[in-house]
This record gives sequence, C-alpha cells and structure tokens, in this order.
Amino acid sequence: AGQADDDGREREVLQARGVLVIADNGMIIDTILNAMAMGLADVAPAVYTTILYVAENLLTILVPSSSSLAALTMPIFGPLTELVGLNPEGAVTALCLAEPMMTIIAPRVPSLSRVWPCARSA
Repeated sequence: AGQADDDGREREVLQARGVLVIADNGMIIDTILNAMAMGLADVAPAVYTTILYVAENLLTILVPSSSSLAALTMPIFGPLTELVGLNPEGAVTALCLAEPMMTIIAPRVPSLSRVWPCARSA
C-alpha cells in the first residue's frame, strides 16, 4: 500500500508539472498574472494575503498533495505577490499555513482517513 501511495503522489506531481508547462508555453500564466495584478492593484496588503490564504485553502481541497499544490500555485502566486508589491515569501507563507490547516479540517489522505475510526473508538 505504501508504494502505491507513493506512485499516486508522484503521478500527481507530474500532472501538475504538465499543466504548468502547457500554461507557461501557451502564455496562459502571463495572461492570468496580468489580469490578476490589475484587479488587485489597489488592495491593501492584509486583504491580499488573506485572499491568498483563502485561495490556497480552497485549492488544497482539490489538490491532495502539498508538493503538487506548490508546483501548481507558486508559479502564479509568487510573481503575483511581487507584482502587487509584496515580498514573494508571503505567497510561500500562505501555502505553508493553508495546506496543513485544510488537511486538519478536511483530511483526504487515505492513510489518515483510516486512522480516524481508531482514534474515535479509543
């Protein structure tokens, strides 16, 4: 079961990387960044980081692997944070805080889901 879980995670990272390559080569990321930066130009830093945190939380539900989530979101959120005028480490911090919080609220890792019934009966 352990090897199968590792193969699944590896496949997810590769799929996220594939989406990123297509989006990068098709200039899709640049278009998204430009539109988002223009929309967030006048937003206060505290509001922007809160929006980023909520977005990372929501994406954590859809993307079960933290590595895949980072591979998918950092190429967009890192430069976007710079375009808004903040340190790009803010995007990394939002990811580092949002992913574990959502994992606690909505566990979706099969091994963790199997442990819950045991913890409940104890």
